[in-house]
Amino acid sequence: MIGLHYLKAIYDESDESVVEKWVENPYWQYFCGERDFQHQFPIEPTPMVKWRCRIEKQNLDELLAP
Repeated sequence: MIGLHYLKAIYDESDESVVEKWVENPYWQYFCGERDFQHQFPIEPTPMVKWRCRIEKQNLDELLAP
């Protein structure tokens, strides 16, 4: 999940666009831990929002800081 949020932050994408691009991009999938190319996203964008809400804004910024 943190890989998706990192990609979202560095490319300034929405949750929905991260999901769409993840399905199309084998490099993004590999970065997020997949070994084989996946044709479907394993989760919907909603769990990304719920996960992000569980982490305080400050902590997420610290995790995603370069």
